[in-house]
Amino acid sequence: MLAKLREGLQTIDQPTPEINAFIERLVLLHQQMLDAAEAASQQAMLEAEPALETSEADMEPQLPSSSAEAVDVDLEDAVPEASLQAAVDEDPFYIGAWVDLVTNGKVVRTQLTWASPHNTLFLFTGADGSTQSMTRRMRDKLAAEGLLRVLPRQHVVDRAIGAMASSSRQNRRSSARK
Repeated sequence: MLAKLREGLQTIDQPTPEINAFIERLVLLHQQMLDAAEAASQQAMLEAEPALETSEADMEPQLPSSSAEAVDVDLEDAVPEASLQAAVDEDPFYIGAWVDLVTNGKVVRTQLTWASPHNTLFLFTGADGSTQSMTRRMRDKLAAEGLLRVLPRQHVVDRAIGAMASSSRQNRRSSARK
Protein backbone atom coordinates (compact mmCIF):
# COMPACT_ATOMS: atom_id res chain seq x y z
CA MET A 1 0.00 0.00 0.00
CA LEU A 2 2.88 2.36 0.79
CA ALA A 3 4.38 1.69 -2.64
CA LYS A 4 1.08 2.62 -4.33
CA LEU A 5 0.81 5.73 -2.18
CA ARG A 6 4.37 6.76 -3.05
CA GLU A 7 3.69 6.09 -6.74
CA GLY A 8 0.50 8.17 -6.62
CA LEU A 9 2.24 11.10 -4.96
CA GLN A 10 5.01 10.95 -7.56
CA THR A 11 2.44 11.10 -10.38
CA ILE A 12 1.27 14.48 -9.08
CA ASP A 13 4.88 15.71 -8.93
CA GLN A 14 5.11 15.80 -5.16
CA PRO A 15 8.78 16.38 -4.13
CA THR A 16 10.56 13.24 -2.90
CA PRO A 17 11.57 14.70 0.49
CA GLU A 18 7.94 15.62 1.17
CA ILE A 19 6.78 12.15 0.10
CA ASN A 20 9.32 10.53 2.41
CA ALA A 21 8.32 12.76 5.32
CA PHE A 22 4.62 12.08 4.72
CA ILE A 23 5.09 8.31 4.53
CA GLU A 24 7.33 8.30 7.60
CA ARG A 25 4.67 10.22 9.54
CA LEU A 26 1.94 7.86 8.29
CA VAL A 27 3.94 4.81 9.35
CA LEU A 28 4.61 6.38 12.76
CA LEU A 29 0.91 7.05 13.30
CA HIS A 30 0.05 3.51 12.19
CA GLN A 31 2.58 2.04 14.63
CA GLN A 32 1.22 4.22 17.43
CA MET A 33 -2.30 2.97 16.71
CA LEU A 34 -1.10 -0.66 16.76
CA ASP A 35 0.73 -0.08 20.05
CA ALA A 36 -2.32 1.64 21.56
CA ALA A 37 -4.60 -1.19 20.44
CA GLU A 38 -2.26 -3.78 21.94
CA ALA A 39 -2.02 -1.84 25.21
CA ALA A 40 -5.81 -1.53 25.35
CA SER A 41 -6.16 -5.26 24.72
CA GLN A 42 -3.72 -6.07 27.51
CA GLN A 43 -5.50 -3.64 29.85
CA ALA A 44 -8.85 -5.26 29.05
CA MET A 45 -7.40 -8.68 29.83
CA LEU A 46 -6.09 -7.41 33.17
CA GLU A 47 -9.43 -5.84 34.06
CA ALA A 48 -11.26 -9.05 33.17
CA GLU A 49 -9.22 -11.14 35.62
CA PRO A 50 -11.17 -11.94 38.79
CA ALA A 51 -10.03 -10.42 42.07
CA LEU A 52 -7.85 -12.73 44.15
CA GLU A 53 -9.26 -11.57 47.49
CA THR A 54 -12.47 -13.30 48.49
CA SER A 55 -14.71 -12.90 51.50
CA GLU A 56 -16.92 -15.50 53.15
CA ALA A 57 -19.92 -14.00 51.36
CA ASP A 58 -18.18 -14.60 48.03
CA MET A 59 -17.67 -18.27 48.92
CA GLU A 60 -21.41 -18.95 49.35
CA PRO A 61 -23.12 -20.43 46.30
CA GLN A 62 -25.35 -17.99 44.50
CA LEU A 63 -28.30 -19.01 42.38
CA PRO A 64 -28.75 -17.33 39.03
CA SER A 65 -31.76 -15.04 38.79
CA SER A 66 -32.65 -16.34 35.33
CA SER A 67 -31.76 -19.31 33.17
CA ALA A 68 -29.88 -17.02 30.79
CA GLU A 69 -27.31 -16.37 33.53
CA ALA A 70 -26.72 -20.04 34.35
CA VAL A 71 -23.27 -21.24 33.32
CA ASP A 72 -22.07 -24.83 33.45
CA VAL A 73 -18.36 -24.88 34.32
CA ASP A 74 -16.25 -27.99 34.81
CA LEU A 75 -13.58 -26.79 37.26
CA GLU A 76 -11.49 -29.96 36.97
CA ASP A 77 -10.76 -29.24 33.31
CA ALA A 78 -9.98 -25.57 33.92
CA VAL A 79 -6.57 -24.39 32.75
CA PRO A 80 -4.64 -22.23 35.22
CA GLU A 81 -4.68 -18.53 34.30
CA ALA A 82 -0.86 -18.40 34.30
CA SER A 83 -0.77 -21.14 31.65
CA LEU A 84 -3.20 -19.22 29.46
CA GLN A 85 -1.14 -16.03 29.73
CA ALA A 86 2.06 -17.95 28.95
CA ALA A 87 0.43 -19.36 25.81
CA VAL A 88 -0.59 -15.86 24.71
CA ASP A 89 2.92 -14.51 25.37
CA GLU A 90 4.56 -17.36 23.44
CA ASP A 91 2.43 -16.94 20.30
CA PRO A 92 4.31 -14.58 17.99
CA PHE A 93 1.23 -14.17 15.77
CA TYR A 94 -0.40 -11.00 17.09
CA ILE A 95 -2.56 -8.54 15.16
CA GLY A 96 -0.18 -6.23 13.33
CA ALA A 97 2.69 -8.75 13.14
CA TRP A 98 4.56 -8.71 9.83
CA VAL A 99 5.40 -12.08 8.31
CA ASP A 100 7.16 -13.44 5.26
CA LEU A 101 4.90 -15.95 3.52
CA VAL A 102 6.18 -18.18 0.74
CA THR A 103 3.44 -18.56 -1.84
CA ASN A 104 3.84 -19.90 -5.38
CA GLY A 105 7.60 -20.03 -4.82
CA LYS A 106 7.82 -16.32 -3.96
CA VAL A 107 8.30 -14.65 -0.60
CA VAL A 108 5.51 -12.17 0.10
CA ARG A 109 5.66 -9.76 3.02
CA THR A 110 2.26 -9.58 4.62
CA GLN A 111 0.69 -8.45 7.88
CA LEU A 112 -1.66 -10.29 10.22
CA THR A 113 -4.72 -8.05 10.14
CA TRP A 114 -7.41 -10.19 11.77
CA ALA A 115 -7.78 -13.31 13.90
CA SER A 116 -10.96 -15.05 14.98
CA PRO A 117 -11.84 -14.81 18.68
CA HIS A 118 -10.47 -18.30 19.41
CA ASN A 119 -7.45 -17.89 17.10
CA THR A 120 -8.63 -20.60 14.73
CA LEU A 121 -8.74 -18.48 11.57
CA PHE A 122 -6.32 -15.75 10.45
CA LEU A 123 -6.33 -13.08 7.75
CA PHE A 124 -3.08 -11.71 6.34
CA THR A 125 -2.98 -8.63 4.10
CA GLY A 126 -0.13 -7.87 1.71
CA ALA A 127 1.27 -4.43 0.90
CA ASP A 128 -0.54 -4.60 -2.45
CA GLY A 129 -3.88 -5.18 -0.72
CA SER A 130 -4.03 -8.89 -1.48
CA THR A 131 -5.33 -11.12 1.30
CA GLN A 132 -4.62 -14.64 2.44
CA SER A 133 -6.70 -16.46 5.01
CA MET A 134 -5.70 -19.65 6.77
CA THR A 135 -6.59 -21.87 9.66
CA ARG A 136 -4.41 -22.22 12.73
CA ARG A 137 -3.45 -25.71 11.57
CA MET A 138 -2.27 -24.39 8.20
CA ARG A 139 -0.47 -21.47 9.85
CA ASP A 140 1.37 -23.80 12.21
CA LYS A 141 2.22 -26.23 9.39
CA LEU A 142 3.63 -23.46 7.18
CA ALA A 143 5.61 -22.04 10.11
CA ALA A 144 7.04 -25.48 10.92
CA GLU A 145 8.10 -25.92 7.28
CA GLY A 146 9.73 -22.48 7.24
CA LEU A 147 7.22 -21.12 4.72
CA LEU A 148 5.73 -18.62 7.18
CA ARG A 149 8.13 -16.60 9.32
CA VAL A 150 7.21 -13.85 11.77
CA LEU A 151 9.51 -10.86 11.39
CA PRO A 152 11.19 -9.47 14.48
CA ARG A 153 9.16 -6.89 16.31
CA GLN A 154 11.01 -3.69 15.55
CA HIS A 155 9.40 -0.33 15.16
CA VAL A 156 9.06 0.64 11.52
CA VAL A 157 10.23 4.16 12.27
CA ASP A 158 13.43 2.87 13.86
CA ARG A 159 14.17 0.88 10.70
CA ALA A 160 13.38 3.88 8.49
CA ILE A 161 15.62 6.18 10.50
CA GLY A 162 18.40 3.58 10.40
CA ALA A 163 18.05 3.28 6.63
CA MET A 164 18.07 7.06 6.20
CA ALA A 165 21.16 7.40 8.42
CA SER A 166 22.94 4.68 6.46
CA SER A 167 22.04 6.35 3.18
CA SER A 168 23.24 9.71 4.51
CA ARG A 169 26.60 8.21 5.56
CA GLN A 170 27.02 6.63 2.12
CA ASN A 171 26.21 9.93 0.42
CA ARG A 172 28.77 11.79 2.57
CA ARG A 173 31.43 9.19 1.76
CA SER A 174 30.65 9.50 -1.94
CA SER A 175 30.84 13.31 -1.75
CA ALA A 176 34.13 13.18 0.15
CA ARG A 177 35.74 11.01 -2.54
CA LYS A 178 34.86 13.42 -5.34
